[in-house]
Amino acid sequence: MQIMNSKKIMLLALFCSAVVLGNVEASQNNNSNSHSSTYVTPPGFVGPDAGGEMSVKDLLATAQDNVKMYLKGYIIKRISHDKYIFTDGTGEVVVEIDNKDMPQEQITPKTLIKLYGKVDKDYFPSKIEVDVKSVEIQK
Repeated sequence: MQIMNSKKIMLLALFCSAVVLGNVEASQNNNSNSHSSTYVTPPGFVGPDAGGEMSVKDLLATAQDNVKMYLKGYIIKRISHDKYIFTDGTGEVVVEIDNKDMPQEQITPKTLIKLYGKVDKDYFPSKIEVDVKSVEIQK
């Protein structure tokens, strides 16, 4: 009798684990398929937020880690598969752009773009980069 009860408890535990793991996997699949190449704000407030336009000069002088912002300027050089040198005429900063976040159109050093992202500031060693979430070509 006791063996029968422990088997039932074990089966119930396995069933519950399968249900929970199935829900987690379904949630992850739904989130991974919902990527958009534009900078999307969740439903709710629509309007200016704490992240606004910055110059590279101001970014390098005053930016804090994880601050949302955008830059207007030019990518002037690729330094690795997803890192580039960006300038707006006030200075240069390394920006990290995943291939999925790049627009379909070709970008050259003469193409004016707008980068939306957040500051990635490391303290040891001291460096500032921009983690880009969206790239818009300015016409």
